[in-house]
Amino acid sequence: SEGKLIGIITDTDMFRVFTHLLGARRSGVRATVTISGAKGTLAKITASISSAGGDILTFSEYQDDQGHWHLTLKVRDISCEKLKTVLEGLHDVIEKIVDVRDSHAIMPT
Repeated sequence: SEGKLIGIITDTDMFRVFTHLLGARRSGVRATVTISGAKGTLAKITASISSAGGDILTFSEYQDDQGHWHLTLKVRDISCEKLKTVLEGLHDVIEKIVDVRDSHAIMPT
């Protein structure tokens, strides 16, 4: 500020932010899928998970260099098997289920 150093952001600071954003400090089921970029895709996925009793804790999406969209969700109040079944039923908007697994909370050090 005004030519003076007022703070430093470290790798540890960035790691801490990403663990919060990705829900690493909360247990749940983590799913990673490749999705179409069609309008309404996220709404359809989130509505289906909610209807099955799941509570979405976090989600992030990004588009890779080839134009494919990737979505990672962390969901609680639903089993790994049930979430996988829900996602399999969304074959019109989910191109590929990459991974579905239980994800336990990481505690801060």
